[in-house]
Amino acid sequence: MGARAPRRRHGFYPSAQGLSSSAVGRAPSLRVAAAGCALTLLGGPSLLALDPSRPPNRYGHDVWLTRDGLPQEFVQAITQTRDGYLWIGSLGGLVRFDGVRFTVFDPSNTPGLKDARILALSARADGALWIGTGAGGVARLEHGLLRPFGPPESADRSLKYVRSLQETADGSLWVGTSGGGLRRFREGRRVASEEPASPGHTVTAVHEDRRGRLWFGTTEGLAVLEGGRLVRYDAGAVLPHSFVYSIFEDHAGAVWVGTRGGLTRFQDGAPAATFTRRNGFPADAVRTIWEDRHANLWIGTLGQGLLRMSGDRFESFTSRDGLSNDHVLCLYEDQEGSLWVGTQRGLNRLKDVPFSSYTTRDGLSHDAVNSVLRTRDDSVWVGTDGGGLDRIRDGQVRVFTARDGLGSDYIGPLFEARDGSLWAGGDGYVSRIAGGRVTTFRTDAGEGRFVSLLGEDAQGRLLVGVGDRPLQRFDSGRLVPYDPATDRGQYRFSLTRDRHGALWFGTVEGLGRFQDGRYTLFTEKDGLPENTVHSIYEDGQGTLWIATTAGLCRFRDGRFASLAGPGGLGRGVVSQILEDDAGSLWMNGRRGIVRVRKQDLDAYAEGRASPVPFAVYGVEDGMESADYNPSYIQPAAGRTADGRLWFATTKGVAVIDPHRLKANALPPPVVIERVTVDDDPVPVGPGVRIPPGREKFEFHYTGLSFVSPEKVRFRYILEGFDQAWTTAHDRRAAYYTNLPPGRYRFRVTAANNDGVWNEEGAAFEFQLQPRFYQTRVFQALALLMLLLAAWSVHRLRVARVEARFAAVMAERNRMARELHDSLAQGLAGIALHAGALRESEPALSEPAGRHLDTISHLVESSLAEARGSVWDLQPESLRAGDLPAALASMVRELTVDTPVKATVEVRGTPRRLGRQAERNVFRIGQEAMTNALKHSRSGQVEMVLSFEPGRVELRVRDHGRGFDPAAGPGDPHAGFGLTSMRERADQIGGHVTISSRPGGGTEVVLQAPTS
Repeated sequence: MGARAPRRRHGFYPSAQGLSSSAVGRAPSLRVAAAGCALTLLGGPSLLALDPSRPPNRYGHDVWLTRDGLPQEFVQAITQTRDGYLWIGSLGGLVRFDGVRFTVFDPSNTPGLKDARILALSARADGALWIGTGAGGVARLEHGLLRPFGPPESADRSLKYVRSLQETADGSLWVGTSGGGLRRFREGRRVASEEPASPGHTVTAVHEDRRGRLWFGTTEGLAVLEGGRLVRYDAGAVLPHSFVYSIFEDHAGAVWVGTRGGLTRFQDGAPAATFTRRNGFPADAVRTIWEDRHANLWIGTLGQGLLRMSGDRFESFTSRDGLSNDHVLCLYEDQEGSLWVGTQRGLNRLKDVPFSSYTTRDGLSHDAVNSVLRTRDDSVWVGTDGGGLDRIRDGQVRVFTARDGLGSDYIGPLFEARDGSLWAGGDGYVSRIAGGRVTTFRTDAGEGRFVSLLGEDAQGRLLVGVGDRPLQRFDSGRLVPYDPATDRGQYRFSLTRDRHGALWFGTVEGLGRFQDGRYTLFTEKDGLPENTVHSIYEDGQGTLWIATTAGLCRFRDGRFASLAGPGGLGRGVVSQILEDDAGSLWMNGRRGIVRVRKQDLDAYAEGRASPVPFAVYGVEDGMESADYNPSYIQPAAGRTADGRLWFATTKGVAVIDPHRLKANALPPPVVIERVTVDDDPVPVGPGVRIPPGREKFEFHYTGLSFVSPEKVRFRYILEGFDQAWTTAHDRRAAYYTNLPPGRYRFRVTAANNDGVWNEEGAAFEFQLQPRFYQTRVFQALALLMLLLAAWSVHRLRVARVEARFAAVMAERNRMARELHDSLAQGLAGIALHAGALRESEPALSEPAGRHLDTISHLVESSLAEARGSVWDLQPESLRAGDLPAALASMVRELTVDTPVKATVEVRGTPRRLGRQAERNVFRIGQEAMTNALKHSRSGQVEMVLSFEPGRVELRVRDHGRGFDPAAGPGDPHAGFGLTSMRERADQIGGHVTISSRPGGGTEVVLQAPTS
């Protein structure tokens, strides 16, 4: 049903992935999502239109046939609806065209269409479309739905055969039928009482003029209905023939009537002029008429092609100029100013293009052009590849060939010397043309050595380069060697002398500079994008622009800047560079002719902007060919005094006037044509809900710009999934897979051939429903169950750990009790007896006393160790989560049976600190209390545990002998467990401070965070 539409003449067409046709039996979608603001823009004026100063055969011309997607080649009617689509009536169905693809609607896929022969189309201002068929009556397309219009088939069979349609200002629809005369409908009902009697039963044309008069033409004459009064015109003095084909009203209110015998113009309702063969009209039957926005009247004839009437002059465009057929059936000018022409063999389009071409049909000796040079007298010299040397001046072409004295008809480089003479190089020769006289000189290289370069040095000496041979200069009629410093064995393409007199050479090995007797070669190592340099252009600021095989390069202030990198112009052959009055550079190369502003290139070279905006021109812009001579002969372009730019191509000289460039200011309407989910079509409308489990999503869209549809660019985003816009270039489809459930909004925007974006674009919203296990309720329940399971597993593990821990602690308690009840009590008994022996035997010998003191000391030490081991095994209160109780119990155990008075005070509200924090606080307090009891010789020790907001503090203070904290390791009072206490404090994010002085007691303070 749908098909891509490559254009015959130009041969270039973009990829249109995803724009597949609908299968027979499945109706292509008529309902689309389009951009609202863009549609209103279609009603406004455009700067684009057919330039009236050009002959018709100089416009851009495109043709579409059945092989390009048309269902049938008889194009009967053309119109454009408000959404931007072009609609074509053919004998094979109703066709919708977006510039790239034809979509066909016929009875096999569109039930509302009763016949495939579409003879009349009329677009309404509200976007609806009236459709007249050959034997199926009238149909109406509105809001994506196509329905039959009018009474049932049995009520009025004559209404089936529709030839013309006209909706008038009062909302009536007038239908011209074949055999049934003229029918009038208002609000969907026929108003037979108001139908005039037509001159014939077949009404071929209907038109309401600006004064409200209704004109209708038949096969037997013309009639005008005004205020209930009917005036008839027949063949004879008024009409050249009674068979009326068309009626058209121009901008001045004149009504033109086309007949089988010629053309008649009515002014103010009265006949004013008749055009026939007898008075010079170049056609017989006038089938269709249209006036373009420059007030040129276009006339489609049956047999003589297309005519343009400017004043009293007629210009033709026929099959000899490329028109697909000389029987023109319909005309239509679209909103961008292009003229569409329907013929008996296909669809044609004429559009204004920026380029024109000089070819052999304009007098050139050959279409293959090697070189172009503009001389000081504003002549354009064209060196051809086999036709000789042509001079274009004042629109006239003069040809010089070998018969006139040229060395050959194959012309290479051209150059104008200071004395105004023209020099042309070729295969083994140079020729001089001065005063119409040709003189040829043979080079020392002989035949087969092509002259590749011509130029002058600062002294005005003519320089000649022959391939990679040493550079020569012309002296008194012969060629002699130039400066030996320039002999580098490099093939030279071009020579440019800058404002300082330096000579710059484009060679295959780099950019050569000869200045002050010194030759310097710059290569890729110096910043060139590639070593092969074709030409050099110096602008008004002294910047050199260098054309290479791999792109453009800038040389300024002794530094090269490649403009061929990412975000720049890209890598590609550049042959010649010109500059226009607006500061833009024009380059011909492998991609066509490129235009770019110097200020944008400077910004890119200096890292201030990327990417570089530029335009590319090709055959779709009016050139016969965008290719150039692969030998890179220079100069390949020139600029005349009027600002026009001339480029050598393989099919003539392409010419453009930059001053007359017209920008396409119309943003293209954007339409989402089709959406499929898992290959099933989805309605393109609001509130679409997609069932769960769908995986493959396709969005097919288009941008309705017909000037250069291959240059329309797109970008899209799927809101709810994408984080940024995707640049789609010319691709007209987007694909997504495996989207999660949720709400989405697909948006697409487009830019026309001049980069004007329709920022609003088109949008399609939908909701992908979740599977039952993807719903929030299910996921919440699943999460709750998972948490319950995790909690249960955790409780089970905790119970197991607590059970094992309880068993271990029971064993530890038993061991602690054994140690306390046996070992500790035994040691205490030994100590008691040793003390009693010391008191009962004061007269012990000195050795015996020393041994007794040693026994007492060892017993006290062992008892202290035993008590510590007991506490290491059994901080029962601590295990219960009661730190204050654990500290109090520990202090009682350490001071039992000692004369030391110890107190424990708790301040603030006790709270849990965490297992490790409580253990470390306890051990630091234990160590501080032990040190105080062992070393302070104080009778009183205070411990204060404070719970403060965000932290806990433990203070242990004695009133004993104290020590010097700054003392070294030799001090017997230094280092009593202080290292251990500080390490434990660090583990819980706290710190320990020691305050002491000899004779002033000691205070240990721990401060640690509680969270």
